[in-house]
Amino acid sequence: MDPQLRNGMLMVFIGMVLLFTTLLIEYPLWLWAMVLAASFVVAFIGARNLWLFIKRS
Repeated sequence: MDPQLRNGMLMVFIGMVLLFTTLLIEYPLWLWAMVLAASFVVAFIGARNLWLFIKRS
């Protein structure tokens, strides 16, 4: 499997898991905001890797 495809899928998955945990676990507000922001950043980077892989193929 291509490393860019693998990394993209893994990062999108991790981002979605982080996003889902913000709904299940009751964090303090500052920690909730940091986890939410991190989930979007990780998912965005993964989606960008997937997009670049699709464009290259």
